[in-house]
Amino acid sequence: MRFGCACLVVFYHYFFFIGNVYPFNIGNYDLRFPIVGHIASYGTLGVEMFFVISGFVIAYSSRDKTLRQFIRARALRLLPAYWVCCTLSYLAASISDYRTVEFKQYVLNLTLLQKLFYVKDLDGVYWTLIYELIFYAFVGLLILSKQIKRFEYALLLGLIWSAAFYIVDPAKTVAIERIRLITLQQFLCYFALGAMVFNIRAKGVTWLRVVVVGFSLVLAGYEIRQGFGLKNNLWAKIVDQPYNLMLSCVLFYLFFALLVFWVWKPPVFKHTKYVTALGNASYPLYLLHGTCGYMLIEKLYPYMNKWVLIPLMMVCMMAIAPLFYRYVEVPFRQLLAKDISVLQVFTTAAKKRKKKSGRK
Repeated sequence: MRFGCACLVVFYHYFFFIGNVYPFNIGNYDLRFPIVGHIASYGTLGVEMFFVISGFVIAYSSRDKTLRQFIRARALRLLPAYWVCCTLSYLAASISDYRTVEFKQYVLNLTLLQKLFYVKDLDGVYWTLIYELIFYAFVGLLILSKQIKRFEYALLLGLIWSAAFYIVDPAKTVAIERIRLITLQQFLCYFALGAMVFNIRAKGVTWLRVVVVGFSLVLAGYEIRQGFGLKNNLWAKIVDQPYNLMLSCVLFYLFFALLVFWVWKPPVFKHTKYVTALGNASYPLYLLHGTCGYMLIEKLYPYMNKWVLIPLMMVCMMAIAPLFYRYVEVPFRQLLAKDISVLQVFTTAAKKRKKKSGRK
C-alpha cells in the first residue's frame, strides 16, 4: 500500500502538477494532459494516505521500545535515503536552469528542520517530512515521560486542539502558522487514524479507540475539503477543472476502508518478497521523483513526445526506486548503524568511568 501511495503522488506530479502548476522555465512547452491530468490531480491524496500509514507504522514500532531504541530505529529509516536524495536534488538543481539553490539551503535541509528556520525545501516533496518528524517527537516524548500507555488520550487531546483551531479560525500570522506546524494541527488526524487501526488490531476495540477513529475521520474530511477548496481558489486561473470536494473525501474514505480490510483480511500475496520489496521502495520513490525527475523531463522534453516521455519517466522512477533501496539505502543505513553502535559503546564506557571516579 505504501508503494501505491507513492505512485499516486508521482502520478499527480508528472501528469498534473508540472503541466499546470509547476514554474518550469523551459519556454512554452505544453505538458498538460487534459483528461488524464484531471484524474491525476486527485493523486495528491497519496500524501494524506502516507500519513495514515505512518501512524500505523509508528504505533507498531514504538511498542516496548526505550527512547534510544525508538530514535535509532526512526533515524535509520528516515535519514540515509533522505541524505542521499537531498544531495542528488542539490546537484540536480545546481545543473538545471529552473531553480537556484544555495549551499546554506542544502545544509539546513539535511537537518530536516529547514521549515523551522524559514528556509525553503530543497525539493518540493520534502515538505511532508517535518510533519513525520514532529509526530516522531510526539511519540518520543510519551516514551520519555513513560506515558506511552496514554497514547490514545494524548491523541484525543490533540484532535480536540485541532478542532478548536478550526472553530476559532484565528488570523494566519507567522506565529499562528508556527503553532499549527509544531502541534500538527492540520495533519494529526491522519496519523491518529493509522495508529488506531494498529491499536484496535493488536489490542481490541475500546470506546476510546472508536471515539478517536470517528473524530479523526470527521476532521480528515473537513481538512480535505478545506485544503482542496484552497487549491481550487489558488489555481482557478490555471486549472480548467476544479477539484470535486465531495469526491476527494469519498476517495480518502475508500482508501481508509481498504487499509482496514488489508489489515484484518490481508491478501495472500501480502508477505511475499516482491510486495516487501515494493514497500521498501516507496520512500526512495517519493524522494527521487521530484527535482531529479523534473530535471530529466526538462532536458528530454524537446526531443520526446510528452505522451511517451512522462509515462516513461514514471516507469523509470518506479524501476530505479527498488534498486536505490537495495544498493544505496541499505548499505548506507548499515554503515550509519555501525557508527551509531560505536558511538553508543564510547558513551556507555564514558558513563562507567564517571561512575567509578565518583566512587573513588
